[in-house]
Amino acid sequence: MQNNNDWKPFSSQIAFELGEFLYKEEQMSQRKINKLLELWAALLLEHGRTPPFASQQHLYDTIDTITVGNIPWATFSLKYSGEVPDGPIPSWMSQSYEIHFRDPHLLARQQLNNPGFKDGFDPIPKRDFDRNGN
Repeated sequence: MQNNNDWKPFSSQIAFELGEFLYKEEQMSQRKINKLLELWAALLLEHGRTPPFASQQHLYDTIDTITVGNIPWATFSLKYSGEVPDGPIPSWMSQSYEIHFRDPHLLARQQLNNPGFKDGFDPIPKRDFDRNGN
């Protein structure tokens, strides 16, 4: 039987739900996450408590330690190599960018090995609408 109080690697259910809300649902910026956590910490300070995360980096580090699957992260650098305009060159054309990813073929294979799919699944995309057609 699974322990419903085990939210690892998160410290609690509220930490998990906050992480899901900020990172997945709201996709809040790092700056705004830090501001929210600073305000929350100031409020809790008078009660001798702390918020679930010390900073956005603490939140991101916790998310990165989730151990669902075993497909490693890979990284490569990418830099624009096309034609450059005469005159001022946009900064993105001369910068290198790191791309972090997991092998999509291995991810798909892992998902298909999930027992939840043992009876198959419907790969056809669909749209859900409410009464108003939204």
